[in-house]
Amino acid sequence: RGHMFTLITRPVVVDSVLAVRRHKSHWFSQGLPFKCTGCGKCCTGDGIVSINKKDSLRISEYLGISVSEFMSQYTTMDDGGETHNLTDKTETVIGKDGKEEEIPVCIFLSGKKCEIYPVRPYQCLSYPFWPGDSDAVLEGKRIEGVIESKKVWDKEVKHCEGINHPDAEITPAHTILARAQETIEEFKECLVFGRANIEKWAAKADEEREREQKEKEKNE
Repeated sequence: RGHMFTLITRPVVVDSVLAVRRHKSHWFSQGLPFKCTGCGKCCTGDGIVSINKKDSLRISEYLGISVSEFMSQYTTMDDGGETHNLTDKTETVIGKDGKEEEIPVCIFLSGKKCEIYPVRPYQCLSYPFWPGDSDAVLEGKRIEGVIESKKVWDKEVKHCEGINHPDAEITPAHTILARAQETIEEFKECLVFGRANIEKWAAKADEEREREQKEKEKNE
């Protein structure tokens, strides 16, 4: 989840768009093998899952709660105050040394399954086809998207067993490029959402939803 996406932040959004364009001379012209196995690894560990207005509307409706409730119960602002993100919970696992340790996992992860999978945030939907920019640097680190190079793609296997899976179908290059560009556009909306007056917006969204529901019931 956020182990890669946290690197695609506001200072490099424009550069990332250029990165996608550069991928037109991509190394994955024959496509890439990927199959989601439902292992849940992309939902665990350090990082964040940023959401935008569309995500919050979709998820809150799926959960059967108001937008205001969803934002207050399941989201938090990141430390930099730039984006609203799904909150974490902790899970106890056995570490490599054989000792128990607590790790952060997504609030919606149950066992190895996502409780909101049909309406999951676009960040989750687009994984692992995340773009990056080999020329951009953030806090002294080079920005690397999963599809930036074959080296990065192969390295990502430790976070996702579905990458290069022997039973995986090949995702065409044009689909990968489209998904990468959409990822950037969706994240731009996350940044805009982060600057919004959430309480005011959520209250208005709930009023609109209630009005639509009453109109629907009236016409039935």
